[in-house]
Amino acid sequence: MKFYLWWWWNPDKWEEALDAFYRCIEKIFKGEGIKQILHIPFARTGIMKKNRTNFLPHKFWPYIRKLGIQYLNAQYIEDIKKFSGDTIYINGGNDNEFLLKMCKEDILFSALQKAKIIIWESAGAMILWAYLRNNDENDWIQWLWYIENTLIEPHFTEINSQEILKKWIKKMQVQFGLGIDENTFVLYKNGIYGKIIWTWKIFHKENLL
Repeated sequence: MKFYLWWWWNPDKWEEALDAFYRCIEKIFKGEGIKQILHIPFARTGIMKKNRTNFLPHKFWPYIRKLGIQYLNAQYIEDIKKFSGDTIYINGGNDNEFLLKMCKEDILFSALQKAKIIIWESAGAMILWAYLRNNDENDWIQWLWYIENTLIEPHFTEINSQEILKKWIKKMQVQFGLGIDENTFVLYKNGIYGKIIWTWKIFHKENLL
């Protein structure tokens, strides 16, 4: 299983950020030969700015289909059942705990386990390692999973998160901290961080104990 990890760019630069995202994501789709995407939108709930709707199903599916990729919406049981095990795309957003709850549902959890590739964005989709930050951002919830003994901090350089990450690593007693800058995709597979897609900012991986 491969993971592509990334974070948003500043929404105040949204047209530029959206164009950059499309170029990055299309490079991944082409390089991986992706034919089908199961979209998990559950982290993006509540009142939001209009620019955030670009990644909700009603706008995301026309973009995906325009690329010749089959779009499946995890809001529907029928779509989850059609998932072949190709690629899952997970939204970030404001409701981390609801995202976690939905991904623990048996039918969706089974889909996650069989995916060849998972692409996920921003703090709301921090569900691929041992701990997920809660909605209030004052604690971490035990998760299950793939990226072990690690906490991940988004928007790393932009909000100077190194001290925040050190604090949480000490509190949660994990060994590694991973900081990812805005609009930076990094490939993770079998414990190794590999290819970085997009050169606007850099990717950080540090042992901070």
